[in-house]
Amino acid sequence: MKRLEAEERLLQSSKEQHDAEIARQQGILENLRKLPRPGPLVLDHAPANRAIQPLNDRSAENERQLDGSNIGKFMRPVKEVLPTALWILALALLSPLLVKAIAYYVIAPIAARRAPVCLLPRMSGEFSTAIGVTGNESGPTTPSRVSLPLSLDERSELLVLPSYLQGMPLTAQSDTKWLLDWSMPLTSLFAGMYRLTRIRPISDERITVSSSLDPLAEFSLLDVPVGSALVLRPSCLVGFIQTRGEPLKITRHWRFGKLGAWLTLQYRYIVFHGPAKLIVKGCRGVRVEPATSGRTVNQAATLGFSANLDYSVARNETFWSYCFGERELFNDSWRGEGCCVHAETPHPNDHSGLFGRGLQGLLDTFLQIFYI
Repeated sequence: MKRLEAEERLLQSSKEQHDAEIARQQGILENLRKLPRPGPLVLDHAPANRAIQPLNDRSAENERQLDGSNIGKFMRPVKEVLPTALWILALALLSPLLVKAIAYYVIAPIAARRAPVCLLPRMSGEFSTAIGVTGNESGPTTPSRVSLPLSLDERSELLVLPSYLQGMPLTAQSDTKWLLDWSMPLTSLFAGMYRLTRIRPISDERITVSSSLDPLAEFSLLDVPVGSALVLRPSCLVGFIQTRGEPLKITRHWRFGKLGAWLTLQYRYIVFHGPAKLIVKGCRGVRVEPATSGRTVNQAATLGFSANLDYSVARNETFWSYCFGERELFNDSWRGEGCCVHAETPHPNDHSGLFGRGLQGLLDTFLQIFYI
């Protein structure tokens, strides 16, 4: 009990000390509350303004001198139009890439899923060549020649462009046929098939076809028999051999109602019906390959195909090859019992496609739309 009483006295003494401290702090707080409140803090900017004023005056004087100089007069409109000009430049640089990206990733897949086009399913897709057939890793193919020899008899006639006629017999009759087909005057003119030289030998004769202007041109003779039809671009046609009194039959086939035609800008096809022997020109050669197991070719190199084939398009393999103009947006694709005809390589002067270069590119695109 004595120990507890001693601890109680210590605690009581400590409590008294704390109470005294609390009372002292409360007294200080009351004294602070009685003090007057300070007014708002106001900074005096006058000294700072007086210190900066000489610098502002000097800067204004420099600007007046600069505005009055030739550099100032030149830079004033530049500053006004520079932001707008930069936006226009950025839009001009990026818009072709954006358009090509939309064409490749949006339009091309939709066009590739469209049903194939079969122009004349009941016609035969067979045609042969006057030059021997060889074989390679791609299957049977027709070799072409820089100079193509032709054999004519007294019942046949040759119509050929004058620039590709290397020579003719002295005894042969010749005259001019102004258009390839009078029912298609614009097509004949745009394809270059006008002012044709017609040669009619009086006996068996030999004539050579060769180019005097294009060193990359090679030729092949396609023999289209009766009952067969060949879709062909007239611009790759140099001439043809037909029987006298039996003019070459050419038909046009429109496909405006097909969604795929609008996506690929391919509205018309020109079909050559047999019997006929067509002299076809290709850059660095002409290849004829079967499409039985399916065949795809760069669209810029396509010359023609059998009219009974199922024709469709496939998107180019890579975007960047299309973006930099190395390949077209679409590859032509065929399947069926027939053959496709294409050049070994697209001509270097060809600017066809949806985004050809300049006015020549627009004209080539127009010709491609109408299969010329």
